[in-house]
Amino acid sequence: MTFHNCFYLRITVQLTLRIFVAFAKLHTGTVIMPTQQFILPLRTFVPHPLLQPYISAYRFMSMNTEDATVDVDIFPVDCGSVMAFSLLDMTGDTDRQGLVSARLNFTGQVTRHCPVKACGTFAFVYIIFRPFGAWPFLHIPQHELTDTGVMDLNDILTRRIRDTFARLTEQPWQPQDVIRILEAWMLQQLCHTHDRLQTGQAALAYTCSLICKAKGNMSVKELCRQTGMSKTSVERHFNEKIGVSPKMYSRIIRFSNAYDTICRETPKSWQDIVYTHNYFDQAHFIHEFRHFSGRTPSQHHQSLLNSWMVCRESAGE
Repeated sequence: MTFHNCFYLRITVQLTLRIFVAFAKLHTGTVIMPTQQFILPLRTFVPHPLLQPYISAYRFMSMNTEDATVDVDIFPVDCGSVMAFSLLDMTGDTDRQGLVSARLNFTGQVTRHCPVKACGTFAFVYIIFRPFGAWPFLHIPQHELTDTGVMDLNDILTRRIRDTFARLTEQPWQPQDVIRILEAWMLQQLCHTHDRLQTGQAALAYTCSLICKAKGNMSVKELCRQTGMSKTSVERHFNEKIGVSPKMYSRIIRFSNAYDTICRETPKSWQDIVYTHNYFDQAHFIHEFRHFSGRTPSQHHQSLLNSWMVCRESAGE
């Protein structure tokens, strides 16, 4: 079981009998329902080669369950942002923010777990951006969108995407056609933003790659030394184009690597994780894990074991 390149979703469906879902990543193919044991499909599509430097993937997710409430916990993994298109009328709400009904929304950089609710039948198509991929398309400094929850983008993109969005909603259950229409629009936006895409993009991509290669364990001072950029320049590029400081980006990358380790294998001890990923001590590791995911490493690991058991039961083993 491997997990990469996007934020994490933990989904709970509450029906009349309160069905509890285990765990799901946005980029995996299924959501496992321990009591009902039915499958929620999520399909992944590879972007056009010209868009791949900015977009990690397109994903299509749908659910057709009447009178259901879906609880979704979003938290950062590898520091990507997401644009979502709701292809059906639906009602959702974000924690402490009341009900929202946006058909087009954007989740910027997330530096902590963020609970979201959705109700009833829905079909979504997602654009999963790379860390600096959304900035040139939205023309908005990304730090203004960090930790804002699910943001309605109608005021920003309505005129640019009105006709395309109308075509998307005409065939909500045909993911190939939906992705084809959406990608044509994204390629058109790429042409319009060519100059903006070239501004510091290569330097920022290289800087991010250094942090990822170091698994989040690189100081800003060392980052500046290896890139030849000043601290002010590095922080300005990160805040404007990614939405977080280089220090926060490094924390997220380190958490992502620790998270992946727990998902891939059963650790001999939590102290092994602390040592491998260079946390100060176990208390620091637990604090960071809970900050980003909303639960302790032990709670997360137990949930993975529960999900694995449900997979075996579903497969009839």
